[in-house]
Amino acid sequence: SNTLQDGVLIPDEMSYIRIADLGSTGDLGLVPTQRCLEFAVADGTQYYCGYWRGLFASTRTFSWPLTALFWMFGPHRILGQFLAGLAGAVAAAITGRLAMEFLREPFGIGAGTVVALLPSQVLYSSVALRESTIWLLLAGVGVVVSLSKRHANSGGVLLSSLGLGVLFVLLAWLRLQTAVLALWCAVPVFVMVGRNRVLRVLCAAGLVLIG
Repeated sequence: SNTLQDGVLIPDEMSYIRIADLGSTGDLGLVPTQRCLEFAVADGTQYYCGYWRGLFASTRTFSWPLTALFWMFGPHRILGQFLAGLAGAVAAAITGRLAMEFLREPFGIGAGTVVALLPSQVLYSSVALRESTIWLLLAGVGVVVSLSKRHANSGGVLLSSLGLGVLFVLLAWLRLQTAVLALWCAVPVFVMVGRNRVLRVLCAAGLVLIG
């Protein structure tokens, strides 16, 4: 895409690049700085500074690592592409791991391969967007719920519920409605699989309440 397209491939990329760039230099404060205003004027509006601050806060799981990379290496779009590509690759691997919980290993590898080669997965894992990170966390929710059925002791159940809570927060810092739907689907399965049902119900209630 970098060879065939001059600049960003998808317009929304520019917003993530802008907020990470401004965040890495400290120009994304409460008061619009000169750089923030210059970016806003370049994009044709004076209202982007406030919008960018809100976007930065609501996409922290993607924006914070990207900002850190920009702070260390400079505001280069390729860093966002690498970050999205890493998330997409791990999402495919975790999908394969999840499939192996229910199928033989060759089928699990096949499931991961299918995800790795999906056109949408390839596209959104090669641009500076949050989508591949969302897919990674959703696959992680599936793996945690699936593995939790092996835990009969209290420590294992608590650890699994903690993992679900962390993944929910990370998802909520990417796309809130997706996080709510993931929790809504994961909690009943978490309660029903495995032993130690009373503790699972209590942990699930805590997850829903905190969520």
